Amino acid sequence: MSKPWEPAEDGVHEYQSADNSKPDGTYTIAVRPIGQSTKYPHVNFDYNPTTGDITYNHTSFSGKKASGTRENVQIAIAYLKGEGAL
Repeated sequence: MSKPWEPAEDGVHEYQSADNSKPDGTYTIAVRPIGQSTKYPHVNFDYNPTTGDITYNHTSFSGKKASGTRENVQIAIAYLKGEGAL
């Protein structure tokens, strides 16, 4: 049995579906504990594979939005592990 927070692809679960992909190719990245469903706790980002931009689009933790690079995904992982705050 793997550890609950054992990294798999650095803890980032990416998925794309017709209901969340956008015309520019941006799609949702869900960051959540390994082995958990898509339900909470998780953090969603919009990822644009063309520009590499990642925009935080889930407000349930911080109540505000932030944007930046893939570093934001690592921040979210740390937050979910109790090692930091968004």
